[in-house]
Amino acid sequence: MAEGGPPAPPRSPSEPITPGAATVPYARAVQLMRTDLASYMSAQASFRADSGTYASSGTRLGQRFYPTREVAVLVVVGNRTGHSAQATHVQHPGHSCTLAVGEGALSVATLKQRRTGASGEIVCDDE
Repeated sequence: MAEGGPPAPPRSPSEPITPGAATVPYARAVQLMRTDLASYMSAQASFRADSGTYASSGTRLGQRFYPTREVAVLVVVGNRTGHSAQATHVQHPGHSCTLAVGEGALSVATLKQRRTGASGEIVCDDE
């Protein structure tokens, strides 16, 4: 969402991501990745409440979750007992934020510093 302006419409999962002309500061990119992973975690909880399992892909989450235009969220694993994901920002390649929830989740390390967190904790590079 642009600061001070109306919210941007949700991005279709098939819409290509193109970097903007302005560079997004890394601190803002981390904020966007954290926000998207928190939204992803809520979408997974909703999906599990409806289906008894976590979604194994972003596509399976359907209308429950759309990441920010510049952020890609990769579902690493989603099963009956857990899920994990990694978020990256198009203007900051090689950096990421990660999240793992539950017993069945694979611990996912961040790209640059190989950081991992406790279940339900979002961790990011260079924080």
